[in-house]
Amino acid sequence: MNKIATIITLLGTLALLGASAPSVRAQAPSAPRRRAQLRALLVVFLLFLTTTMRVAGQGSRKDDIVFGPAGHPVAGATITVC
Repeated sequence: MNKIATIITLLGTLALLGASAPSVRAQAPSAPRRRAQLRALLVVFLLFLTTTMRVAGQGSRKDDIVFGPAGHPVAGATITVC
């Protein structure tokens, strides 16, 4: 998922949890419900962090020429970088 889709998903989750702007007549949620909402938000946030860290190094490519010991290009060389 890209970051915009993740943010949209996060905002949708918040809307489902009822985390909208309170109106003048709205009552504060009870303590157990508020705790559950915060726990759910924390889980979503941690999932967001773990997914973005995994894909941080993806999508990069380095094209270059590999030279052998004699100074000539090596055909079909595969280089793995950790």
